[in-house]
Amino acid sequence: MGAYKYLMIHCTATVQGAKLNHESIQRMHMGAKKLPDGRIQYKGVKYDSISDLPNEQLGGVHSTKTNGRGWDRVGYSQIFFEDGASHKFVEHNGDNWISADEITYGAVGFNNVTKHFVYAGGLAKSYTMIGGKINHDFKNTMSTAQEWELICAVKKEIRENPNVKIIGHNQTAVKGCPCFDVREWCRLVGIPEQNIDTRNLLVNLKNETTSNHGKQSTPFKNKSEGDKFRQWVNYMHREYAKEIDLDESGSHTNAYIMKAWKKLGTDYQAFITSASS
Repeated sequence: MGAYKYLMIHCTATVQGAKLNHESIQRMHMGAKKLPDGRIQYKGVKYDSISDLPNEQLGGVHSTKTNGRGWDRVGYSQIFFEDGASHKFVEHNGDNWISADEITYGAVGFNNVTKHFVYAGGLAKSYTMIGGKINHDFKNTMSTAQEWELICAVKKEIRENPNVKIIGHNQTAVKGCPCFDVREWCRLVGIPEQNIDTRNLLVNLKNETTSNHGKQSTPFKNKSEGDKFRQWVNYMHREYAKEIDLDESGSHTNAYIMKAWKKLGTDYQAFITSASS
């Protein structure tokens, strides 16, 4: 636990208008995840096989049919939907501390001092094709009702915790989330300057994943090659993979895999060479 310092703004990184509810977030974060060693992690517990999972429902779906990150809790404190409704995943007790049972997994290194607010959306319906893959544009997709509820909730936090700093996830990690600059947004909606964390963004919100010459910035020719590297990082450097939120499967050209390649590419090449010799 720690003193409450930050209120972090996130998006679900889903396309504007996508059907989403709090149960789908539960499945996304706590649902079954296959580990590199073949075991299954579900709600923070590791099982030898999918058949060993508890015979129960998670977010309205049987445990064996879920597909998520395997966490033991959700990553957000509260979610705000397009229709203006919201749902609290965690009921904070009102003091200025984040206790152990109030911690959510929104951002590595910040969770014990941070509440995490997320809005449903963050990706525009418009998109570009990169390497044969659809890449939706980063965008503040909040509806009027949705944004109003978020603004009210943020200002309520400030009234109750005058020293809290409002910060975007993309100021703490190489992520587009929440797909806009929270510093600018805070000023537009009347958040006092002393409550705005002014550190720089760590990602380019233009959603660029290729070099100036249109060539891939990673050496992977396709998703299959990229996934092999992703799996190696998750197995050999689990803490780092968790830190940068690198999944075992995904784009072979996006910012996450590029960041991992920059740090571990040389080691991976040496591993591949030794394994084939």
